Amino acid sequence: MYLAIREMRFAKARYTLIATIMVLVSFLVLFVTGLAQGLAYDNAASVKNMAATHFVLEQDSNHRFTRSQVDQNQLEKAGLIVGKENAEPLGVKMTTVIPSDGTEKIDVTLLAVNINGWLMP
Repeated sequence: MYLAIREMRFAKARYTLIATIMVLVSFLVLFVTGLAQGLAYDNAASVKNMAATHFVLEQDSNHRFTRSQVDQNQLEKAGLIVGKENAEPLGVKMTTVIPSDGTEKIDVTLLAVNINGWLMP
């Protein structure tokens, strides 16, 4: 312990640089983590902000909205469990559109809901 403290006193500049680098790397990790969480929230904000508390997905959909196709019979079965007024169909389609001026492609997610249903924003 005594040798370590003596070494740190002798080479103050070296250990100051090491501590500074560690602080900067910690700040970089914090910044990138916050950026990633913000982008992830932005990607799923439309679904997270819905009034729905549960979603019924097809068993083989691997928990992805875009792969799930629930038919009318399965929707009616869900309506029997939670109440017919509480079961609403939701269609999700991801695609790319090109504006009429043809500037650049835009990635969009289309959400299809019942016009008179409670999922309608």
